[in-house]
Amino acid sequence: MRLRLSTLAALVLLLAVFGFAGVAFAGSGFAVSVDVRNSQQSVVSTSGDTCTWQVASDITLVNLTDQALTITNVADQVSWQAPDDTSGVQSTVTVLDDGGLHSGDVLAAHEQRTFPHAVVEFAIPCKADNGDLMVRVSTAQGTNSGDAPFLGNGTPVPLTSVGIVLLTAAVAVALVASQRRRRIKEVKV
Repeated sequence: MRLRLSTLAALVLLLAVFGFAGVAFAGSGFAVSVDVRNSQQSVVSTSGDTCTWQVASDITLVNLTDQALTITNVADQVSWQAPDDTSGVQSTVTVLDDGGLHSGDVLAAHEQRTFPHAVVEFAIPCKADNGDLMVRVSTAQGTNSGDAPFLGNGTPVPLTSVGIVLLTAAVAVALVASQRRRRIKEVKV
């Protein structure tokens, strides 16, 4: 199946606008929906082949049940991939600021609550060019998770507003070039 350039451009634009992480839906059987939105990330130190990252996130929980839920555990995990086809999972994640999200918090029935600017720190290989931060939240009804990329193709994610403008401009240029080639072919016939 060939994907047309315009379809691909529209898909890239949708991903840029709406992000890669999403909220789980009530019909999925989850008791709590976990949505992670990374807002800031940076490498704070390097030691040999290891880079230490700090990532700040806004974490939104939605109680999808008709009862109050008490959070029993919150855990973070990082997965990464490198261009040489190596990958790994880092479970050693230090919470520098929990944003108010911790064991013992109670979510009322159908409550939605955002925990802003939760900050974690972790070390992964400097060669990693893709990385994803996952937040797992446990209640008596089970464990649910949400995740969001912090590193994509060697570039910190999410795109800044400048990055989104540049991405949109690149997509527009590609579409114009594609349409122009199509018109030139039509004229030659």
